[in-house]
Amino acid sequence: AATPSASERWRRVAQAGNVLIYENTRALPRAWLASGAEVLDEQATLAAIRTGRLPGGAVWEPRRTALLEATPDGFSLSDANAFEGRAEVTRYEPNRVEVRTAADAPSVLVLAENHYPGWRAEVDGRAVETLRVNYNQRGVALPPGAHEVRFVYRPKSVLLGLLVTLLTAAALALWRLRLLPEEKLLRLLSRSPKRHG
Repeated sequence: AATPSASERWRRVAQAGNVLIYENTRALPRAWLASGAEVLDEQATLAAIRTGRLPGGAVWEPRRTALLEATPDGFSLSDANAFEGRAEVTRYEPNRVEVRTAADAPSVLVLAENHYPGWRAEVDGRAVETLRVNYNQRGVALPPGAHEVRFVYRPKSVLLGLLVTLLTAAALALWRLRLLPEEKLLRLLSRSPKRHG
């Protein structure tokens, strides 16, 4: 199959004076299930995205084939041609995205959001590995069936900062109540991580 030309990708939908409005006919949804996967290194992934072709020359169809850095443990995909599945975003907030999925075979849920450290994923309430998909998107591997998937942004730096804040507040409270001598308080505070602006 040939890669669609630019004229097939962009369809003019309106004109307002000198302004033309086009629709991208290949725009992808916020979330989808890919029934196939290719494990590629970073350079091969970028080449596939730029050219629309996989390393073997086949056309890359993002809705069918997810580009992964590594195969998730215990995961294998079936025939992409005999696949039926759906993904629906049920909750979308800056630090949380929830997706309801259903598929008749193993798949990769691809979320059209940037992959970034600190994003955690759960499938049916169990923590799972967040995958880097298509170079810079988030995803998770899913077994067949219906699932509730939750992505939550919880970076370790925020949790560490909260812990340091709570320990400092506790030390100050003890000092205020005169249960902690001032010398010990100063020693404790001098050990806490230094913050640089």
